[in-house]
Formats: sequence, C-alpha cells, structure tokens
Amino acid sequence: MVFDKAEWRRQDYLKNKAKYAQWSKEAAERKKAARGPVRIGRPPSTVPLEERKRRKVLRDRERLARKKAEATSHIYVGSVCKRGHLPERYVATGHCVECVKQKQKASLAKDSTKHRKLVLAWQERNKERVLELARQAYARNPEKFRQKTLRYIRENRGLATARVIKRELAKIKRTPKWSDLEKIRKVYIEAAALRKETGVKYVVDHEIPLRGKLVSGLHVPENLRIIENVENIKKSNKFDVSV
Repeated sequence: MVFDKAEWRRQDYLKNKAKYAQWSKEAAERKKAARGPVRIGRPPSTVPLEERKRRKVLRDRERLARKKAEATSHIYVGSVCKRGHLPERYVATGHCVECVKQKQKASLAKDSTKHRKLVLAWQERNKERVLELARQAYARNPEKFRQKTLRYIRENRGLATARVIKRELAKIKRTPKWSDLEKIRKVYIEAAALRKETGVKYVVDHEIPLRGKLVSGLHVPENLRIIENVENIKKSNKFDVSV
C-alpha cells in the first residue's frame, strides 16, 4: 500500500484541531507583539505649520483665478510652476502652459508621426474649437499671420500659384456671358478705395461661394459684397441655404 502523505496530514489535523488552533493563535500574538502598536490615520506631517498655511493660501488663490477666467479665456495667470516658468496656466486642467509646450516638443521629437496623428485626431474632434482659436490668434496679431502667409508663398511658389490659377479658373467658369463686367470691376475698385481710406483690409466676397460644397454661385455683381477679411475667413467656403 502506498503511503498518502496529504491524507495523513488531513487526518492528523482533524484529530488535533484544537492544538492547531492554539498554535495559530500563539503565532498571531507573536507577530502582533513584534509589529508593535498599529497607528490609525496619516502620520504627522513633517512640513511646518506656517508652510502648510502658505500653500493653502496659494491653492485658494489659484482656485479663485481659475474661476474668474473660466468665462472669458482658456488661460489664466496663476502662480509660478515648480520649474520656474511664467505663471500662465490652462483653466481646464491648471497645468503650466510652458510645461505643456515642452512636453509636446519632446513628444514630437521622439515620434513625429504619432504626435501628428494625435494632433489631427484632436482637431477632427474639436473643429469649432480650432476655428475659434485661429480667429482669436488672428485678431490678436493679424500682421504675424500676414508675414506667415507671405513666407509660405515664398517657400511654396508652385503650390501658391496653382491655388491662384484654380481660383481664377473657377471665376472664369462661373462668369456667364450676360454678366456685367463693368459693375464687377467697380465693386473691386470700391473695395480697394475703402481699404485705403480706413486702413482695414476689405475684400470682395461671393455671397454664394463659387466652389461651395452644397451650392455654387456665379461671378455676377448680384453675388458680390464687400466685407472685412476677418469675416471672409470666418465664412470660408460655406453658404447657409436656409437664408
């Protein structure tokens, strides 16, 4: 007969159950004595009381500054971050603007393709937000955008020329034979005079776009209007059919 050690142990435990329970209790008491008294709650802070008070005041100021900025902007001026950057922080998260920029640059340098995909995915999810940020940036510094556009044209002559030609060809295709070209010329002259007189950049806009997604208009005087360049950028290539 083969000796079954596991069965022998089980039978021995059943016979001496009280003895095993006593041994277990004694072992638990020895562990408890070795561990010492158990403290409930957090250990006392090593930070001095005055420093804790100062930090609480800073946190309250941060909270108040964020609350005030929520309705007007996505950036507010708070405290200097632990890396010593300018005290500009995002309202939604409270993160330092400069720290976020540095993190994005590091991510771009590490894997530009992955970073680009993430940026495009965010822009696709937040189209209205992207347009609003672009409008605010243009309103703050239109000259910067103008210089950026000129630099792009100088560096990409072929693409810029192709875009202009495409626009002009669309005008030619959308100009019917019965269109009054003299009236059209006067509209453009009026826009140039208004721009020179006021210093504001006015442009001639097609109320119904020549290459709209839903509907396309004609290059005729009745479809032309003079508006500010900012409004023209906002309108883009859209037309509200319900109007």
